[in-house]
Amino acid sequence: MKLTPAILATFFLGQIEIRNKRRGCIYHGEIRTVSIKNNIITFDFWWMARGEDCSPFPTKWVLDTSISNYEINLGELISAYLAVADEEVNKIYFYSSFLHEVIIIFPPNKSDFDLSKVEGLMLSSMVN
Repeated sequence: MKLTPAILATFFLGQIEIRNKRRGCIYHGEIRTVSIKNNIITFDFWWMARGEDCSPFPTKWVLDTSISNYEINLGELISAYLAVADEEVNKIYFYSSFLHEVIIIFPPNKSDFDLSKVEGLMLSSMVN
């Protein structure tokens, strides 16, 4: 299965996890928009949380308002893996050796991340 704009569109309002092995940090956020152009995937976020004391897993999550978007240059990736279940893509994994990052994106309602654990995230303001 090939990564296409149609597949990426299914991750609108999903979530993203970014693990930077060099810096030892983990980020988790909600995807507001996702697009692909000229071999670059661009994500804009509703919110982004940063894991603190990440050895090996965060002891707490804090809202990080300094990160509102993120780009993946497909030309810099070692691999991209589309996890498929029941003929649907339920996760996409990206690995960049250049950035020392693993990025996982989840479609809406497919991540088990607990939003209530993020300090500073106002859940009531996210309800329509």
